[in-house]
Amino acid sequence: MDASPAYPNLWHPQLPGSHRDCSGRAFQYSRTERPPRYYYIDFGLSRKYNPEDGPARELLIRGGHKSVLEFQGEGYNKPWNPFRTDIHYLRSFIREAFLEKYRNMGFTRPLVTDMVQDNPD
Repeated sequence: MDASPAYPNLWHPQLPGSHRDCSGRAFQYSRTERPPRYYYIDFGLSRKYNPEDGPARELLIRGGHKSVLEFQGEGYNKPWNPFRTDIHYLRSFIREAFLEKYRNMGFTRPLVTDMVQDNPD
């Protein structure tokens, strides 16, 4: 999470209510005035691709979710675009960790729906 928009002069990491140099209280905008940015980062099975080599293609690494379109039938024996699978896994994570657990997360439903398409390209 990047909360720097809410704290124009930053804050002390051990005293979040104080300026970074502990010279006083840190001014904070509300989350609605200056929303934080959230990043989902997982470099567990990362690879680097050169755009000049064309679209990325990889054999699938079977994960916990078998609902990925590429896992169906004999699809696991041929190379696929790994980014499609990543989006499917991220969608499953958002759905299970937030949408199914918290009542006030309905605003994520359109995003979750858009992240699962038969042909996401």
